[in-house]
Amino acid sequence: EQNMNIFSSHCFLPLLLLFFCEICYAQFDDLQELNTKDGLSQGMIFDILKDHDGFMWFGTRNGLNRYDGYEFRIFTNDPFDTASLSNDEVLDLEEDSKSFSHNYAKF
Repeated sequence: EQNMNIFSSHCFLPLLLLFFCEICYAQFDDLQELNTKDGLSQGMIFDILKDHDGFMWFGTRNGLNRYDGYEFRIFTNDPFDTASLSNDEVLDLEEDSKSFSHNYAKF
C-alpha cells in the first residue's frame, strides 16, 4: 500500500502541473500586441489602465492614449485649449467610482 501511495503521488503531481500549465497558457490566448504601427502615440508607456467601460488607457511620454479594441484616440496638450492635458507626459493612471484621473510629469 505504501508503494501504491508513492506511485500515485508521482503520477498525480505531473498531471496536476500539466493541468495548471494549460490553464495559465489559456490566459494568454487573448493578448494583443499593440505598438506605434497600430496608432499608439509613443512606445514609452508609463502606466496602463482598463476602465469600467472597457477602454484601455495608456500613459505615455506623448500624451494619453485610449484604445477601444479597434483604434487609438490620443489626448495631448493643446496650449489654445484649456480643457486639454496640461502636459503630454502621463505617468500614472487611476480610476475611482466617479471619474478617471491621470498624473503628469512635474517640471
